[in-house]
Amino acid sequence: MKRALILDAILVTGMTTPVGPVIGDSTSWTLQKNLGAWKTSDEAFTPMVKNLKASGLWPRVEEDEQKLLMSNRVSKRQQINASWLGEATTCLLWALRMIPELPSYDEEIDPTLALLIRSKSIPELIRQARLRPRREILKQRQIAELWHWRARTRRLQEQGRLDDESVAGTKIEQIIERAATRYARFGRLPDAIAGDFPALGKPYRDLSSDEFAILSSIAQERHRALNWVCGESPTGRWEDTRTDT
Repeated sequence: MKRALILDAILVTGMTTPVGPVIGDSTSWTLQKNLGAWKTSDEAFTPMVKNLKASGLWPRVEEDEQKLLMSNRVSKRQQINASWLGEATTCLLWALRMIPELPSYDEEIDPTLALLIRSKSIPELIRQARLRPRREILKQRQIAELWHWRARTRRLQEQGRLDDESVAGTKIEQIIERAATRYARFGRLPDAIAGDFPALGKPYRDLSSDEFAILSSIAQERHRALNWVCGESPTGRWEDTRTDT
């Protein structure tokens, strides 16, 4: 719950702090616009930092996260990264029994779900925190890993790095088909479409570039969150969480 509260604070800060001017960022702001936006942003992020410090959570905020929370400007990349934390936060809320189920892996989270974490005081949320049974979390972690594996497989195919790849004489397309069929049978995936993971009503391989970018990010963020819950960070730090497939 403490990690979810921190991620939510970063999400809000990243989305309310103005972008640029930052070296390497193409966004153009006039000085007047920057000063006005920063003033508004100061009012938004200062209470976040104060709340984290008052509740004793600040020492748990990692170094790069502290820098972002204390900043009065962010890069476009930082803003994008922060926006995707909604997926990770929602996974943690699911693991904490605060929401009944996660959206499908071809559906972005409902932003209003994050409001659940702002409906009570921090001490109350921490006091009431209770994890789901380990077997449920492990099952959901495996589902996230499957979708992340499918995303990475497609990316490698597009890069031409799996053209001649085979395992024991089995081509990658056959491996994908077997995985889609097998894990649907085990209840880890919906029924396959044309021998592939089903996404937006079609085979995963038929996703457009924009659709693929969104779905791959969904899988990656959920995989990271559930891996962290399952202790897949060698240091316990969020930043060090592994997402191997």
